Amino acid sequence: MPWADDLSSCVTDVIASRPADPIGQLAHLLSQPSARPDWEETASAYAVRHNLEQRLGAALDAAGLTVTQDAPPDAIDRLCRELLACAQPQLAGPSTALLHEVALLKREVERLHDDRLAAPQPRSMATSGGTVLALAVGGSSDVIGALAWARACGYERLVLVQPGSPPRGAASTSLELQPVPAAAPGTPAPGGSFFDNGSMVAYLLSLDATQLVAGYYLVQPKDDGGGKGFSRASLEGTTAALVQALAAHECCALVGLDFGGDVALPDKKTQRGACRERGPFTPRLPSPTHPARTSPVPRPYPAPS
Repeated sequence: MPWADDLSSCVTDVIASRPADPIGQLAHLLSQPSARPDWEETASAYAVRHNLEQRLGAALDAAGLTVTQDAPPDAIDRLCRELLACAQPQLAGPSTALLHEVALLKREVERLHDDRLAAPQPRSMATSGGTVLALAVGGSSDVIGALAWARACGYERLVLVQPGSPPRGAASTSLELQPVPAAAPGTPAPGGSFFDNGSMVAYLLSLDATQLVAGYYLVQPKDDGGGKGFSRASLEGTTAALVQALAAHECCALVGLDFGGDVALPDKKTQRGACRERGPFTPRLPSPTHPARTSPVPRPYPAPS
């Protein structure tokens, strides 16, 4: 039987090699046929195949031993150490290019670490620079939050839009996008009476004429439900006004923010959106490419083309 022939041949090899653990060596040779010695190979061919002469000579030189000198007491120990070192497989070291890349990566990590410690900056959410329209969704002081959020997103230029009701006592009932000029430098901030006018937009524009390129007050008269809400015509007019501002300044996105969230809360009596009862009313722009977000953090929407 073939397995019996293999066993007999391996037993012969084990006996010829005289190992300290003959049973273990027998199992090794049976499981790893390539480990069995080639008895048909001559001694000289075996020495040449393993480069024994050169490797032994290198070990002797490393140990400091020569056949013409008296051997020191530890000659065998020194030779054994060098032979074992020579027998260890030599692993190829990293290439010069790899070492260079590692050094560059280490320096970059150190630079980023130092920069973060020196002046940590919030990560920009904007995919690139550009002009963004910052919309105060709830009107009034929301324009301050919309400005802060747009800046945090990393846009280079900003257009502010604050919607709100007509000024008290005004007879106008038409929707109008009113340009707001910047206030004179050093003008103090308005008090709490800017909910129906563009005084806060003017003040904010005066703080940074480079980044804040324009500002508007969007007049939204309540023309539905006896002066309590906004009609479909108001919705369409508001949409058209925002699209007009986006196109005029070549905005790449719109960022809206509502601090109180009152435009989304239902009315207790009718369960209709509170934007029907309270204002200002800010519609969704046509064809946003982002899905609705359920978290309270607003997100920028690409400007419609």
